Amino acid sequence: MTTVKELRYITQREKVENREWPWFYRSLQRGPSIYLTILFLKTKISPNQITMLSILAGLAGCVFIYIGGFIHIIIGLALLYLNILFDKADGEVARFRRRFSLRGIYLDEINHLTIPALFFASLTLSLLGQDVVSETILISLGMLAAVSMPIIRIGLRLAPQIYLEKFLKKREMFTPPASGNKTKVDTLKSRLGILSKVLYIIHQFQEFFMILLTFAIAIIIQRYSDYSSLSLVLLLGYGSLLPLIFIADTIKGVLQVEQCISDLDNRFKISE
Repeated sequence: MTTVKELRYITQREKVENREWPWFYRSLQRGPSIYLTILFLKTKISPNQITMLSILAGLAGCVFIYIGGFIHIIIGLALLYLNILFDKADGEVARFRRRFSLRGIYLDEINHLTIPALFFASLTLSLLGQDVVSETILISLGMLAAVSMPIIRIGLRLAPQIYLEKFLKKREMFTPPASGNKTKVDTLKSRLGILSKVLYIIHQFQEFFMILLTFAIAIIIQRYSDYSSLSLVLLLGYGSLLPLIFIADTIKGVLQVEQCISDLDNRFKISE
């Protein structure tokens, strides 16, 4: 019988090795997910069906968030955490059984593009009616946070898309990718100094698990203290922060896109 340690090695090694972020990825995400994987491996459920369960848990969580109130929001956050754990477990089951599918990858991307955005949208609607801030500001920043989540993810995946859809088809039209772009980014980081470390910490809070954890702490503090608008302030903060993260990622992407495409090209040439 495969032990938990062996199962972690088989199903998680490629995901946790040399991974610096996000915070609590190993302990609070990959840590519990392996036990769900053990349960799923005792059944005939497929990785794609687990992904569907993940999406359903996420949608149910957003409904509870929308209903509002302490108990409903806590249940919603718990279901969204389950969404994250299922999202880890589907890949672990696939790697253990060596059952991979393009449909599964497609469903996984749909999950990541929709659930975080729906979380911010449902939370925004549930917080309407408070007198702390005008509804126009709340809706504007809340929906800006919702829209920013999928846009950030799409932006991070543009280089492979450009490589497949543009570069490979008309390679002769493009100037060979410059080799110094990575150096430019490293030089920029060194010049930023302490600001670079601050940006690293800020980027931790764009990860969906960290968003849920932050709001869970805020909701609990709000429940048992006088800070009755803490979750509202946090939502407004994310509405301002996430667009700035997108701008920072875009600048980084512009500096690195040629190098990324060059790396992809070299990798495929080696594999051929």
